[in-house]
Amino acid sequence: AYKKAVANFFLFMRLMIDELPDDFVLVDYWAGEFINACWQEGEPVGYAGHLISGLSRFLPQIRRHLPTARQYLSNWQRIKPVKRVPPLTFLCVQAMCAAAAKVGRWDLAVTLMTAFLFFLRTTEFLALSWDCIRISPDVAQVAIALPNTKTSGRKQAMESLRIKDVRLVKLLEKAKGCGAGPRLFNGSGQDFRNEFQAVLKALGLAGLGFQPYSLRRGGATHFFTKTSSLDATVVRGRWKDAKTARIYLDDAVAWQVQWQLPEEVQNVIVELADFWTEW
Repeated sequence: AYKKAVANFFLFMRLMIDELPDDFVLVDYWAGEFINACWQEGEPVGYAGHLISGLSRFLPQIRRHLPTARQYLSNWQRIKPVKRVPPLTFLCVQAMCAAAAKVGRWDLAVTLMTAFLFFLRTTEFLALSWDCIRISPDVAQVAIALPNTKTSGRKQAMESLRIKDVRLVKLLEKAKGCGAGPRLFNGSGQDFRNEFQAVLKALGLAGLGFQPYSLRRGGATHFFTKTSSLDATVVRGRWKDAKTARIYLDDAVAWQVQWQLPEEVQNVIVELADFWTEW
């Protein structure tokens, strides 16, 4: 468990930053960010505990140099209220994809939509390669393979997901035909975060707390409210604990019920979302 937690932490850092940290302060910072990501994406608290224990076991000299990471873990273990990022709605994601498509960034558009519909963790959609995607236009189905995920349980295990969505099939085909690189998104983790925030700003959604984690939260919330099936949501989201998923979803649904966009922003979002009907 410790080895898997530390391996996931290294994967997280490689996707988020260009170079691995070379001092304890930066390791502590990114360990805190990893724990925060686990919290935001509805993972069990055990993942955070295994990371702290794993780092201390495999690199004993770092044991006294993880104050930030330990504080995140302590808060989580006490069930201290922590503000999660809000979930994105399907309408907002459609508008964000349209904004990206209109400037020729089909890789960004398809990454946003894929992450939302499959409830992918941030590290999963940033690492997703075209080799792990199968498009079946005849049955409007998309299948993805996710190697070495947090929930796969053993080394080199693969998880697969399938959904039927005509729009996603066409979007993937378009993105693949527009100079696609080896990965779904053409850029680094920092590139994605910058472009994600730029799109939010263009739509008038900046400053509302949305982060890449909001795609997984929003996708799961949208699917749960649409199907009313906790079991189906847990399966697609690959949560080990249905109780954890329930808390995660209830919190997100409650937020969406209370959330209201300014009318001028809503008009922009609706207009952009209509792009897909025309397209």
